Amino acid sequence: MDGYIIKAIKKCSLYSTKDLPVPSDHRWSHGIIATLTLWCGVQPNIWSIPEEDFAAALQTIFNVVYPSVKYRVTTVRSVHVVALQCIAEWCSGFSSAALAILISFFADFGCDNDIPAVATHLLKNYGFLQDDPDDPSPDCLFQSVFLIKLLASTHLSDIIGFVEVPGWKTRELVFGKDAAGVIAIASTVLECGVQFITDGTISIEEVLAEMVKSPESKMKIKLPRVLNKATGRESTLPYQFLSTNWGGILQSIGRLLLRYIHLQHICSCPVHQDCKSSWW
Repeated sequence: MDGYIIKAIKKCSLYSTKDLPVPSDHRWSHGIIATLTLWCGVQPNIWSIPEEDFAAALQTIFNVVYPSVKYRVTTVRSVHVVALQCIAEWCSGFSSAALAILISFFADFGCDNDIPAVATHLLKNYGFLQDDPDDPSPDCLFQSVFLIKLLASTHLSDIIGFVEVPGWKTRELVFGKDAAGVIAIASTVLECGVQFITDGTISIEEVLAEMVKSPESKMKIKLPRVLNKATGRESTLPYQFLSTNWGGILQSIGRLLLRYIHLQHICSCPVHQDCKSSWW
């Protein structure tokens, strides 16, 4: 994974916003970061964006936001590193937001014994992505309340303040054009969360009990710790939302999404109205 931004995140402690060549104000947080987040969201795989592509996109955005500032973005300078920190935080925000949405949903269940059964039901036919999990349909994939809420809270809210970049058709991107990458990552983290609830990795009852104890009712989730034989230490690494753990699921979701988009395009023609019958 060398040369990809997910690997480079480990190097992000070198700089802070104090090291930027421009003030860390709304032009940086909105103009630069919001537009960069929008760009990342339309990449095929958010986990494996080449560093060179990331730097080139960042340079383009920087030139638009700060036309009078002469600065060359490289992978080892402050603008790139600090921007990468922000994108890393954006990526990590998907998992916590997805779990908050799922826990809020399951908190309404009166009997804890029902929760694993409902979670299992949500996994069947990608019910967690369906408009109605009880009536799965190829027409209603990627339309679930879970997915819409997650995208609204982790993506749409973060691209507010974006700038128009010549040649990018930025407004079309904001309205969902080429958004398969961000939809796939959001869908994958939802599957991760539902799977953890199904197999008992996350106990809704324990999470709610911890929230009651917390003075500010903060959600605190304890993932199982596994012994790393190489280091002799225990860690939650095998359960974290990382490409090494969930990359295969992301690819499967991505293929499903592309098939869905392709099917919707084909089935819009009267000649192909029966094509959906073979979906399942």
